Amino acid sequence: MVGGNIEVLTFNNGDTLVTNQDGRMMNLNYNSEATKIYQENTSVKGIDIVGQAVVVKKGWMNIEIETE
Repeated sequence: MVGGNIEVLTFNNGDTLVTNQDGRMMNLNYNSEATKIYQENTSVKGIDIVGQAVVVKKGWMNIEIETE
């Protein structure tokens, strides 16, 4: 849905924003609506979201996230 490897960003309420992890390297367009949603729902500022993004409500995504 987001066109590549995913990056899962978690909101303060447990919902998540799924984005394309490589969006900047792929020169995807700035997504002002997703950026606004992200900044309104986290304490993180100064992060711009690019490309397609999907909001997933808490409890609706059942994946294991690998960390390096």
